[in-house]
Amino acid sequence: MGAGEPWTSEVALRHCDGDRILVRLSGAPLPTGGTGPLWLVTGAAQTHATGPRAADAAELWDRTLAQLPLPVAIYDHRARFVACNEVMSQAMGLSSQEMEGLTLTEIQPSHKEMDQLQREVLRTGEALHSEQEPGRGLGEVDEHAWSVYLTPLKDQDGSVQGLSALVIDTTEQYWARRRLEVLNEASARIGSTLDVTRTAQELAELAVAGFADFVVVDLLESVVGGDEPEPVSPTEPVVLCRAAHASVLPGCPESAIAVGETATRPPRSPAAWALRTGRGHPAPHRRPGAARMGWRSPPARAEAVAPARDALGAARTAAGPRRHPGPGVSGATPHAAALR
Repeated sequence: MGAGEPWTSEVALRHCDGDRILVRLSGAPLPTGGTGPLWLVTGAAQTHATGPRAADAAELWDRTLAQLPLPVAIYDHRARFVACNEVMSQAMGLSSQEMEGLTLTEIQPSHKEMDQLQREVLRTGEALHSEQEPGRGLGEVDEHAWSVYLTPLKDQDGSVQGLSALVIDTTEQYWARRRLEVLNEASARIGSTLDVTRTAQELAELAVAGFADFVVVDLLESVVGGDEPEPVSPTEPVVLCRAAHASVLPGCPESAIAVGETATRPPRSPAAWALRTGRGHPAPHRRPGAARMGWRSPPARAEAVAPARDALGAARTAAGPRRHPGPGVSGATPHAAALR
């Protein structure tokens, strides 16, 4: 203060209750016209430690950030990439050198919304948290849902010099929430009438709206005729009637038979097995003779068969590139089983 220059420092003060507290203050000299030194003292913006100062500790600090199992990236005050750890580099599908100096939209144009959030953090100096729906990054094969934490990086004076982006994979939590949403909607929509074919159509439409690309519901012939379901023989073919189908594509082009038509399934087919055991059955991605089974099976599609309640029939779902069935799910088995 004796030099008459502005300053920022931590100062020990005594609280009115007698406790000693440490606060950060900034002082600026005021013109006095020769009457003596006057100072304007205000509370300084809160800052955070940049890391340990000892050489050995600093090296460990750098290794911690570099080897953190969560994706982390740093951007400068113009929202341009500075650095990231290896996990973030893998998620982005690019090295740090390839991304250096680029904005997020220049790195990946689909991240326009996140780029805008980054600029908001730089403008306001306030941290933001954003939940991202499943998407596929440049370096990713499967879709992932992400929880992103954007934090401003400030200097000792509280000025924003950049930001950090910490990303947490929340894919499992996202699909768990989606399954609950589908179940809640199912309880409200399915079974609104005693008409079994109408209920089958409600099931198919709900599955397509929630998680599947294509759904068929086939019922035992005896059920369609108004009789009790007959036992399914382990050695005889089973005849099923197409009660409903639904697709994300107009006109349901995947279906090889129309609603109301019948198809005969072999005794060892997934549908016959599901009806006999009352358990769901994940089917191979591309099954020979799919047309004979009552639908056309495109490549790269996960399929599953689940029995309808009380073995009235079987529901079959498919999730392809347009839909993701969820983490650890073979086809849509958990979804279909939940709707039994």
